[in-house]
Amino acid sequence: MPEMVMIQEFSPLRSQSTSDQGLILASAIQPLTPSNAFSQSNQQKLNQVLSRTWLALLVETFSDQNNLSSEVNLTLADTNLAQKISPNDESESDFNRTITLLNSLLIIGILSPVITMAFFWLVRRLVIRELVTEANRGLNRVDGLEEQMAQSRHQSQQQAQQLEAQIKVTQDSINFLTQEASASQASIEELKQLQLNLIESLHKLKSDFKSKDHSNLIQFPGANNSHNNLPKRNQLNSNFPSEFDWSFQFNSSPDLIADDYLKQGEALNNDKRYSEALISFEKAAKMNPNLEEAWYNQGNILVRLNRYNEALKAYEKVVQIHPQKYEAWYNRGNVLVKLKRYSEALESYDHALAIQPNDDEAWHNRGALLRKFKRYDEALTSYDKALEIQPNKYETWHNRGNVLGKLKRYEEAIISYDRAITIDAGKREVWLNRAVALCKLKRYEQAIASFEQAIGLDPTSPELWNMRASLLHQLGRYSEAIDSFENAIEHQPNCYEAWLGKGSVLVQLKQYSEALETYEKAITIQPEASEAWRHKGLLFEKLEQYPDAIAAYDQAIKLQPNDAEAWRFRGALLSKLKNYQEAISSLGKAISIQKELRSVKITATTDPTSASNN
Repeated sequence: MPEMVMIQEFSPLRSQSTSDQGLILASAIQPLTPSNAFSQSNQQKLNQVLSRTWLALLVETFSDQNNLSSEVNLTLADTNLAQKISPNDESESDFNRTITLLNSLLIIGILSPVITMAFFWLVRRLVIRELVTEANRGLNRVDGLEEQMAQSRHQSQQQAQQLEAQIKVTQDSINFLTQEASASQASIEELKQLQLNLIESLHKLKSDFKSKDHSNLIQFPGANNSHNNLPKRNQLNSNFPSEFDWSFQFNSSPDLIADDYLKQGEALNNDKRYSEALISFEKAAKMNPNLEEAWYNQGNILVRLNRYNEALKAYEKVVQIHPQKYEAWYNRGNVLVKLKRYSEALESYDHALAIQPNDDEAWHNRGALLRKFKRYDEALTSYDKALEIQPNKYETWHNRGNVLGKLKRYEEAIISYDRAITIDAGKREVWLNRAVALCKLKRYEQAIASFEQAIGLDPTSPELWNMRASLLHQLGRYSEAIDSFENAIEHQPNCYEAWLGKGSVLVQLKQYSEALETYEKAITIQPEASEAWRHKGLLFEKLEQYPDAIAAYDQAIKLQPNDAEAWRFRGALLSKLKNYQEAISSLGKAISIQKELRSVKITATTDPTSASNN
């Protein structure tokens, strides 16, 4: 990194005279001509005052020393001047130090113009240096805002995605309501026709039944022999209603059919024939809209089919019918998470836990959402609740460690990671997060061991090799770092991060030509990445190839105009080359970018809706 020149504002002091005696003489005193507007008495008074000034006395002293050459004996002049100045002269005693200094500078300027020009050139140089110094100081105050701009951009993208999802859900709801209205109208017409058909069928059935009853009476054994022993007609019909109970049949039959569809759907679901099972559950719900099992199973099938908006509607129907069904609230929360409607999901989990507080998975999911909202203390409480219910859950211990890491309680985080490892040591993520926590505690050797455990579980991961290499680079173990970067490149030849990191290590080893080739490879992989051009510019600075370094910084800025680091390095190099005007311009651009990033971060932090949208 090139040394940066700090900028400080410089404002020379001004002094002003407050009395007639404070006049500064820039040329020889000229007597007033009669053409002036002064009267003779006023002219005499003014000449008297001017003759008593320090400079007039000094000139009189010099005129007394007519035997001297152009060199002035300042010591003798001061002595004579002190003798001529009366201690009781009130006007001369009021001269301040500023007037004395300026008069001295004026005499030096008259006697030696070269010294005067050199002095003002030196003052100009100092002023410019102060400006450059202040510009760099401003940069150091806003040094980390580039990353904050990326985070803000990511949050904006997430908010845009959330808005698009909500628009889609609204459109789906409108379409659904339109379809439901059309279906309801058609259903009413079908029901009316069905009613007419049923009434007609029942009348026909009744007529057939009466005809059959009459034939039975005629064919009854012994009918011709003993008429008195025959049962009455109404006795034969005593087990049948005189009029068919149509309303009873109409209300009970659909329930029976809905239950049959429900059982059929369950059988198809067990056989993993999900599309057919969904049709059966939909028919059951249509036959009996208050059959909660049909809606609940329909929601589960829709989740399997990744149709989350429809699944959400099914679960909402369940909780309307049966508000105390905690499974529906829990599943509803899961669907809302899939739809990235996190605030509503959190409320759904809270409903489920109010009904069933011993559900460890609901506590776990609640903790995950609170962590997303950066409410880390509440998230930790939720994870602890889940572990009280189920202490042998790997995911809960792992995520608890992540929350403790966010709270910078790294020792406790490592304990949680170790507990997760005792349950399942075959997960690379927990070893990776454990290594990061150990790095925070500067326990680097243990961190390297954790990285190696993670690599052992996933040896083809360039990410793990790169992270191990970066740590070794930081520890100054450059040869091992290069080996790790090369392992990453071996498994992923176009790994931009590995080529870039390897180049940085080669710079540390002063292998500049190889480092330059490595940066060129990184640029070939990602030609639009400004970071590689920045590193290339720094390398050219070390090689003292300053025009190439400026060109590299310019290319980085061209690719990413808001790259504050590129502007900063460019300004520092221009300052080093004494090109102060362009240096100030570049450093000012870097400051303005970083101030804008800081403003965006403050806005995102103070926005109360930003967490819920994410």
